[in-house]
Amino acid sequence: MKLYEYLNKNRILPPPGTLIIDLGCGDGRVLGPFYREGYAVLGVDMDAGRVSVAQGHMTEGVFGVQDLRLFTVPKGGFMILRNVLPFFRSKEEVRGFLNKHPDHTIYFTLFGKNDEMADKALIWSREEVDSICSNVGAIIIEVQDGPGHSLSGDSRRCHIFHCLKM
Repeated sequence: MKLYEYLNKNRILPPPGTLIIDLGCGDGRVLGPFYREGYAVLGVDMDAGRVSVAQGHMTEGVFGVQDLRLFTVPKGGFMILRNVLPFFRSKEEVRGFLNKHPDHTIYFTLFGKNDEMADKALIWSREEVDSICSNVGAIIIEVQDGPGHSLSGDSRRCHIFHCLKM
C-alpha cells in the first residue's frame, strides 16, 4: 500500500494545506499522491537525476539536491523519512536528527534484523526501536516482517518498523 493511502486509511493523514517534506525523495514516487491531492511538497535527495524526474512530474513542488543531513528543514510540516535513516552513519546520528526537529510530525522507517538490506544498512532490534521511539516521542505504527517490495518494485525480504512522531 502506498504511504498516502496508508495514512489516509489510518486517519493520520495531515490536514490539507500542510507542507509535505520528503527527505530522500528520489523520483518523487512517495510525494506524488500528496501533490495530486493539493498538498504543497518539498523534496530533497542527493541524486540530481532522480530529483529532476520528481520535479518534472510536480512542477509546483520545491526540490533540491543536497545531503538531507545538512538540509535546513523549514519549520512545521509533515516530514517523510522513508527508507532513509537506515543509511545514516550511526544510530546516534539518527537519534540526533529526529530530536533536532521537535516541531515536525515525522513518519520514518527503520530496518529490522530480518531485512534483506541487513548487510548494507543500520539494523535495529525491537528494543532499540522502542527506545528511540520513547526518546523522540514516536510510536511504532506497523511492523512489516516478510515478503515485500523495493521502491523499484523488486521483490525482497522486508523487516521494517514504520514509526510516527507527532
